Amino acid sequence: MKKLVAAIAALTVLGAGQATAEVTSYVGVAYTGFQYEEDLAGLPLNQSSVEFDVSAFTLKGGFQLNDYLALEARVGFGISDDSETLTGSTSVKSGLELNNYLGAYIKAGLPLGEVFYPYVMAGVTRFDFEASATNLNNGFSARGDDSDNDVSFGVGADIRLGEHHTVNAEYANFYDKDSVEIDGFSLGYTYRF
Repeated sequence: MKKLVAAIAALTVLGAGQATAEVTSYVGVAYTGFQYEEDLAGLPLNQSSVEFDVSAFTLKGGFQLNDYLALEARVGFGISDDSETLTGSTSVKSGLELNNYLGAYIKAGLPLGEVFYPYVMAGVTRFDFEASATNLNNGFSARGDDSDNDVSFGVGADIRLGEHHTVNAEYANFYDKDSVEIDGFSLGYTYRF
């Protein structure tokens, strides 16, 4: 994380003399696929961890402060859930559903020509998940939801299709604590004003 902060600071210093004077705003949408992995150590199951693949429809908006820095906010709503059957002394069907997520990020990038803009991002993401489990031997089931946030960081690239239109791809680690890790990959579209 120290190197990420140093890279952002260096880009800011290097770009101070060349940055555009006008702040521009943008809005966009994205499809975001998340991989949720949880450590199951200590449970009477054959698996040491479980993975779920869920996805979200994401709305985003931000301000391009100069050629090198942007501030961005995102809100996403779950559009798919996932389930896994866990085995051990008993069999359990476990499911995960993403209700929503919120995020705020700083993006630091380096324009390479007029079209390609690679960047790094860092910020905070808050997730709201709903989990379920059903014991397949006796039919007992339980549900619960939980919300939490963590530091997020990742890399991505924007490709400009014209003065106002941009497509985007990004990979990020959004959450990594309490035996849970959430990574995500997104493809999106942005309109710049």
